[in-house]
Amino acid sequence: YRAQYLLPKVLEVWELAEDYKLSLATYRTAVITFSKLSMLDMVMRVKHVVETHDLVPDVGLYNTYLESFRRTGQVRAFRETQREMEQRGVQGNRETQGLLESIDRHESDVNERFD
Repeated sequence: YRAQYLLPKVLEVWELAEDYKLSLATYRTAVITFSKLSMLDMVMRVKHVVETHDLVPDVGLYNTYLESFRRTGQVRAFRETQREMEQRGVQGNRETQGLLESIDRHESDVNERFD
């Protein structure tokens, strides 16, 4: 109930914030919030805004994207983000490794079901 009440306010604040270059931590919070609300379109919008402002996500923001895509089963978006991270030379950490292992297991489970 609370989330539905707060959502219009969150979206209103986000639309105002899109025009400004914010800290990576702020974008990370936005991704976590939208992910918990299962609003993948807004997660992608945050990702787009970060790119628009020519910001290079740090490992924390990348892990947040990956976790969001893993949680919602968006394997393609996960893999694209993983490639982008590698192309930009952003070094993963233990959390990144856990997310990669988790998505690999998910993919092999899906493939076994269709074999």
